Amino acid sequence: MKISKALLILGIIAILGALTFVLYTSKKGTPKKEPIINQEKPATNKVGLWEDCDPQINNCDSGLECERYGVTDIYRCIKYLKEGEECGVSVAEVCGEGLACVDTDKTRQRCGTFSTEGAQECFVEPFQVCKPL
Repeated sequence: MKISKALLILGIIAILGALTFVLYTSKKGTPKKEPIINQEKPATNKVGLWEDCDPQINNCDSGLECERYGVTDIYRCIKYLKEGEECGVSVAEVCGEGLACVDTDKTRQRCGTFSTEGAQECFVEPFQVCKPL
């Protein structure tokens, strides 16, 4: 009777050991999945002034807004200027809501290469600032 109990116990231990081995080896091959809350979000590359941007995530640098360029499907990062700030120099910097870019009594000189010959040219233009409409 003692021998049959001992064989029964050894059989149960052998079966449990075999099941443990099978379960351990089957789970060892599967990569562990992390919960979604612990996974890092993909890094979004911030883009600068007048660069193409994604309007759904506004990946523009701080202080810039992702806006549609004209009637195209192109979106660019622009900067909205505040009242009194200089405007009219760059298409990427526009007066904010309720403001318009208006001439002042001052002028400025701008120089650059505007022709195909490569010669530098300068011209005088009115100094403009953002003022309420």
